[in-house]
Amino acid sequence: MSETKFTSGTWAIEYFSSGNKIRVYSEDLTKTLHENEKFFGVKLTQEEMANANLIAAAPDLYESCESALILLSKMGMESSDEYQAMLYATKKARGES
Repeated sequence: MSETKFTSGTWAIEYFSSGNKIRVYSEDLTKTLHENEKFFGVKLTQEEMANANLIAAAPDLYESCESALILLSKMGMESSDEYQAMLYATKKARGES
């Protein structure tokens, strides 16, 4: 599999008590990966919060796809729809599609 260029490791999510800010950051706290902040008094929508959750889960999802690709390849299933979908997703995550 190709080398990734995105921030490795677990990503964490921080919800601010004001309800108007959410931040996704690297677990070692060295990088902010996504931040969404509204004007004071304006709350984040459920969709914005769900998007942040998806962003935070991205490294785990990528790693799972990579593992599944290896397993499906060992099973000779490279031509299956599932293999091709995961291959496309991992290439998209690496900016190759």
